[in-house]
Amino acid sequence: MRVGYKKTEIGEIPEEWEVKRLEDFIDLFHNGIWGEKPKNDNYEIVIRSTEIKSNGEITLENVAKRYIEDNKKERYKIAKGDILIVSSSGSKNLIGRTAYCNEKVENCLFSNFLLRLRLKKQLNSLFFYYFTKTENYSNFLRMLEQTSSGLRNLPKNQYIEMNIPVPTLPEQQKIAEILSTVDEGIEVCDKKIEKLERYKKGMMQKLLTKGIGHTKFKNTEIGEIPEGWEVVKVKNLFEKAKNKRIIGIKTKEYLKEGKFPIIDQSNKFISGYTNDENRVYKGDLPIIIFGDHTKIFKFLDFPFALGADGTKILILKKNYNIKYIYYILNFIKFQNEGYRRHIDILREKVIAISSNSIEQQKIAEVLSTIDELIELEKQRKKKFERYKKGLMNDLLTGRKRVKIN
Repeated sequence: MRVGYKKTEIGEIPEEWEVKRLEDFIDLFHNGIWGEKPKNDNYEIVIRSTEIKSNGEITLENVAKRYIEDNKKERYKIAKGDILIVSSSGSKNLIGRTAYCNEKVENCLFSNFLLRLRLKKQLNSLFFYYFTKTENYSNFLRMLEQTSSGLRNLPKNQYIEMNIPVPTLPEQQKIAEILSTVDEGIEVCDKKIEKLERYKKGMMQKLLTKGIGHTKFKNTEIGEIPEGWEVVKVKNLFEKAKNKRIIGIKTKEYLKEGKFPIIDQSNKFISGYTNDENRVYKGDLPIIIFGDHTKIFKFLDFPFALGADGTKILILKKNYNIKYIYYILNFIKFQNEGYRRHIDILREKVIAISSNSIEQQKIAEVLSTIDELIELEKQRKKKFERYKKGLMNDLLTGRKRVKIN
């Protein structure tokens, strides 16, 4: 054991830190309210568990609007510094998820499937919020699950018995301040990514319908397009989707690391890895992958292995610029058909395409440049997130100490 540290039930911590139970610091701890469907504009915004994302952010895009009686509003009103905890869910992975309440949600209410935790001044609420993102907190939730025969509701009496490391208040505040600064860097990246994605969407609308430098247009079955462009069915661009050259790898066989990336139809660009060279796609590159259920397109110009069922390889028939075609496919709108196969629907879609190979290349280059900028910001965000994870592991356990002025 290092000099200046002591062994405790939650691991090694600095000698001047204490281990205390959460219940020692609770000011308020209770479930929210749901109310009734509003009949007019007399409603309150009620935060639900679905508004709390995995990163702790509270989104207000599709909030619930509910009628709450006047004499009940004050009890369920959110204040800055409150912590919301998911207390009931159909998914055990969501139970115990937390969010820190800032000015954005101040004066909103919270639903009956959430708990509001308001702490006494002796425990900095932002410090505790960051603690709920640590491995110690995850281990505590797993322990609750084992003792609660299938965790679907958070056992409040056991939850407040949680042991937490408690530095001095100035050190709590300093740790929270440092981690908040990193979060601000992540937020800057998010805003840049959002702005670039909006810009890309606008450029796709312009370039894939109006092209570059056109002054003459013609009417077609899908609307006005530049003269010199053609209207085609997607099936006339590609060979019939087939995966004859390789066998898809089952999800349970995915590795976290390996020689060859596995590409499937999920939202993740790379879903796993394999070391089996015999499972690697042997055809020409680049190609386009289509998620038969998810409707996701992926452009691939490197060796890969194909993932599980539902991942289709699209092979161009004609000599079009494949990156240009990739962007056009991403511009196609699908109706929500649920979890069904969409390859046949895709093949019958009618699209407009430039017949000029130079124009195709220019459009692809413009959109690729925007994608590269988006990817740079995503990589920058990942660096911040890795840095934050390391900081949390060090600062919230006392492995590294902060200087207090």
